[in-house]
Amino acid sequence: MEPTPGVAENFLLVKIGKLSHLQALVDKGELYMNPMGYFRQVEEDRQRRDSSEGIDQIAQLTSLRIKIGDKEINFGELGNFNGQVRRDGEKKGNVYCMFALASEMIHPENKVDSRLTEFGDHFVLIRNTPEFFSRVDAAFGKLGRAYEGNIVKYYDEKGYSGELDVFCKPDSFKHQNEFRFFTGSTDDQAFTLNIGSIRDIATIMEVENLTIMTAEPVE
Repeated sequence: MEPTPGVAENFLLVKIGKLSHLQALVDKGELYMNPMGYFRQVEEDRQRRDSSEGIDQIAQLTSLRIKIGDKEINFGELGNFNGQVRRDGEKKGNVYCMFALASEMIHPENKVDSRLTEFGDHFVLIRNTPEFFSRVDAAFGKLGRAYEGNIVKYYDEKGYSGELDVFCKPDSFKHQNEFRFFTGSTDDQAFTLNIGSIRDIATIMEVENLTIMTAEPVE
């Protein structure tokens, strides 16, 4: 399954990380896809850690009743109770995450959020998004493995109640403007997709350049 039609024309892709990992991406075409559970467990990494990764429903609570034998305790009667119920999704798999430089961000005064530099010391700029997608699609095709690709949608974690999917994240991550690939699996192991060298369509730079990078249309 190819990424959602039309998205390739609307943004450029950036992968931020350690230089050694990015060199493997550019020179060998290695896309290292962590299991979804990894992002719940990773410690001391506020950009990657997401305790809501993999849930498929969220509900906001304003009241709660606890029963202990024949006694009842009601929380929320005074309007001071706030809570959530989350349901783990049955859909398991691996994800590969990238920053999407969307068309609406292409303006000389727009800057990339500096928090993104916490992902690593270098970044890769994909100069040809449709070709990159084509190579990913071909690699999954050779494996006979289904996948999806799309822009992440962000929701109000304190106000939204409803269904979620693997392309939903809390709005505290909105600055990441993420595009992700997802492929299902039955285990909780990392998976590496090999698409071949992308040196002809990618450039590696030091991450400091990301925060001063601007983009504007050429007349």
